[in-house]
Amino acid sequence: VEDLETIENKVKEDTLALCGEDETRADLDEYLEGIYLSPALYDRMNEVSVLYQNGFTKLYGENGEKMSDEEALAYLEKNGYLSANHILLMTIDPSSYEALDDETKAAKQAQAAELAAELQGIEDTEARLARFAELKEQFDEDSGKAAYPDGYVFQPGDMVEEFENTVKAPEAFQVSDPVESAYGYHVIMTLPLDPDAVLEYSSGGAAMTARSTAANAAYSEMVDSYVEEQELVYAEGFEKPDLLSFVK
Repeated sequence: VEDLETIENKVKEDTLALCGEDETRADLDEYLEGIYLSPALYDRMNEVSVLYQNGFTKLYGENGEKMSDEEALAYLEKNGYLSANHILLMTIDPSSYEALDDETKAAKQAQAAELAAELQGIEDTEARLARFAELKEQFDEDSGKAAYPDGYVFQPGDMVEEFENTVKAPEAFQVSDPVESAYGYHVIMTLPLDPDAVLEYSSGGAAMTARSTAANAAYSEMVDSYVEEQELVYAEGFEKPDLLSFVK
């Protein structure tokens, strides 16, 4: 029953999006035929989508929560992910990307040096993390601070080169000297990989964690492997259509 409701809601959403308000399933079918998609195939696609999601949920949980820490961390390591948090003091105007004046830049550099020195002087890891969070809240000018307060988990090439190279070097929880990039001065704390760290956000605003991303990748690989193993057999007398003839 729940699956049928899911499909029914999908049909309603598509009808509204493709045909407009107050339109019916008949209107949707007419639209589908106009783009060479039969209503029967459309229904089958919706059924397969629900089956696919049900299979994922059974194996990995609704959001991948059944995937173990070890499997999630192995996925991150295999794909070269790095993790770090930073305090960014910007030396450009965030709205125009124009450089700030030299006096302001010098003040930012001095501030970054003070922050780094204070954090480097804290020997206890938990105390350093707590103080880092306080200073980040007070001084960080990164536009991503609200969405990623605990830092970034990223792959090579995702961040500016200066940031990435700094993260590769120190041990976890170490704080760097100020690092200058095109954006400003970064005070960077390297972090260990965390299976529940947020990698990104979906178009709907849902947080995609390392665990959920790893689970989706594993499931997709499993399904692809199954599909590749299948043998496609044509019925006697069937002739493969020349698809190019339909678009000429």
